[in-house]
Amino acid sequence: MRGTHLLRQAEGSPWRSGAGLRGGGRLNTEAMGNVEFARAMRRSEDGRHAVGAVRADLHLCLKRARPLPRFLKHLLRCRLDLLNLSCDAVHPFLKDFMASIGSALAGIGGIGGVLTFVPRVILQATVLATRSAVARWRLDSKMDRVNRSFQKVRNELCEVGLLDDGVYLDCIDLEVALLPSLGEAGYVMLEAPKRLRMLGFREGVIYLPGDIPDLRTHIPGGNLADTIRHEYGHCWQWLDPEFFEGAWYEKAFSFAYTDTDTVPAEAWVLRKRRGRDFLKRYKRLRTESGRDKFLEKELLKDFVSQYASTQSREDFAETFMLYLRHRKNLGKFRARPGVYRKLLAVERAVKSARRRLGL
Repeated sequence: MRGTHLLRQAEGSPWRSGAGLRGGGRLNTEAMGNVEFARAMRRSEDGRHAVGAVRADLHLCLKRARPLPRFLKHLLRCRLDLLNLSCDAVHPFLKDFMASIGSALAGIGGIGGVLTFVPRVILQATVLATRSAVARWRLDSKMDRVNRSFQKVRNELCEVGLLDDGVYLDCIDLEVALLPSLGEAGYVMLEAPKRLRMLGFREGVIYLPGDIPDLRTHIPGGNLADTIRHEYGHCWQWLDPEFFEGAWYEKAFSFAYTDTDTVPAEAWVLRKRRGRDFLKRYKRLRTESGRDKFLEKELLKDFVSQYASTQSREDFAETFMLYLRHRKNLGKFRARPGVYRKLLAVERAVKSARRRLGL
């Protein structure tokens, strides 16, 4: 058992958005986890997602924002960095923020756009500041649960051989950010641009929102420890990227960890469409809801959760979370052959890393 590893409450990092702010200037989104499976069957070639559209809109805003003050351009770029690094959810706050900017830019030549933009931004900032203050006020009562969950996961990592005093994953810290959740359960800063480092963010750190929300809804009975397990999966790759470039990873998860363009759920649909038996069972179902349930049930035989089917890196992180949680009884997942195969691959990878570390 490891000694107590107390958490630090972040003094910086007041600017945050989106969950799983994971790095490489790439995008992860929880909203993508709610895949409309029947629609994917009919239009699997359509790979556009809500957060990707928001990111594209932000790029468009920057291109059209030449007349805007420099401080507003900087604000837009900070928001774009956060989106590039994250987004496990498209929160209503972000949608309103984009709507405000869009209204202002649409009427930038007249007073109408300014009158629309300024009040809405002030309102959103006021709401966010109020929620932040309430979150900080209530934080002390939640820190004990955060520490227990963090220590529990560290003990699990020590048990499987990925962590020891001053060794490997022991360098990963966890901090509670100043701002409350904007729809995310947690995130990891894997690569922080300079403007985000100036706001207090640090690379290789697991961040939890200030209000410590219970948002682990990807699997039944999900909790705060599962959020931390998931984020540690991303931290492992951040710490040892060469290990994840090995053949074992693509063999288990079909795509490279760094591949954020391919959506595993779409590839899964295309693969399933080639199976006659699968199509027969699918076409027998006459209702939209019946087809959705059928596809979700089939998908969960190959992925830990719907969110795991959005990107290869999320597939790994969710599988790693499940491995730590049920590491002593992986056989219970034999009825989900794809998930069981991935769990065994993660188990072999953990043992390989442990032998290499000599733990």
